Amino acid sequence: MSFGYPLAWLVLVAFVLTQWLLKGSRTPIYVPDIALMRGVKKSRWLEVVKWLGIMCVVCALSKPLWQSEDRLYPTTQSQIALVLDTSFSMEAVDFSHTGENRLEVLKRLSKEFIDKNPYDSVLIVAFGEHTLILNALTQDREFLHYVIDSLTLGLAGGKTAINNALARTIYALTESRGREEAFMGKNTEIKRSIILLTDGFDTDSTISTAEMMDLAIKSGVRIYPINISDGGDMQSLSFIAKTSGGRAFSAIDERELTEVYEHLGALTPHTIMKPYGYDMSSFALGLGIVLLLAWGAGQFGLWHKWRC
Repeated sequence: MSFGYPLAWLVLVAFVLTQWLLKGSRTPIYVPDIALMRGVKKSRWLEVVKWLGIMCVVCALSKPLWQSEDRLYPTTQSQIALVLDTSFSMEAVDFSHTGENRLEVLKRLSKEFIDKNPYDSVLIVAFGEHTLILNALTQDREFLHYVIDSLTLGLAGGKTAINNALARTIYALTESRGREEAFMGKNTEIKRSIILLTDGFDTDSTISTAEMMDLAIKSGVRIYPINISDGGDMQSLSFIAKTSGGRAFSAIDERELTEVYEHLGALTPHTIMKPYGYDMSSFALGLGIVLLLAWGAGQFGLWHKWRC
């Protein structure tokens, strides 16, 4: 049990102090037959009912929440797009001592990265001269593994169009914003990130870097580019990262890429899940009103009995 407004319990303290201050006060002179009334001993159960009713009303003001550990909801929803270069230059085998080409290493380490944060929604994008959005945002890790395993060299063409790939990915991340807010609630903060992995220069984009960055800034998407090997356009990638609020990295082999992914695990925002809370305010208020009505009826009954 938790409370949305715990300070509301101070109202109960005010009731207790008021009761204590009035307890020793003098009886008003306008009360008739005071000597007789002093002899009437109030029923102890009525006092219990009264205070239980007051406590229930105060509890309703504090917005009690009954938390269910079986149901979780995101207070922060992270959406991460992995944009992977599948151009023919990724065929080089200088990235790993095992003889795997660059793309195979990217695929293996990318699966390890997404498995460490199971509540993040992930989008897989393959790009070369074209851009392929391979899935809708999902948390299904088994399906994401299947999508990543399906990547092949030249899948999206042999050239490199980085700006086009980033622009299309930003559109894919932001186009369903209204439906997401309706589904998750407006209190859920959605954070979007793009992790770009490439080993080349942009040679085939039809959109400029300025246009793409304007789109990223307006959409609030942070871009984290990773330069695979030492032959990429690190200057452009650093500009893209800095302007979008992200950070650029460079990795010349598998070991360094593993370290980069560890850094990204700390840098990129991740989904925060909390137990679902059922609002018990109406129940507490209703119970409090019933108890106070019962106390009032009991008071009236005692008064009527004394008058008779």
